[in-house]
Amino acid sequence: MNKPVFINLTNHHSKYWREQQKKEAHKYGAIVDIPFPNVPAEATEDDIRRLCDATVKKVMADDSAAGAGDSLHFR
Repeated sequence: MNKPVFINLTNHHSKYWREQQKKEAHKYGAIVDIPFPNVPAEATEDDIRRLCDATVKKVMADDSAAGAGDSLHFR
């Protein structure tokens, strides 16, 4: 069984978080930082959809987040 993780899908790396924020995130599991993709201002709806699909694949393929998609739980 895979261990739960807290996926931080932002451009705000957790190493810059306050200790209280890290403590709260750790309640969900180990913190996994994955940068949010750059979305060009001129991107079309189709461009954004492709970017979204690629981002989901990247998150699901990340070894540290492996299996997270098998049992995603939101609290």
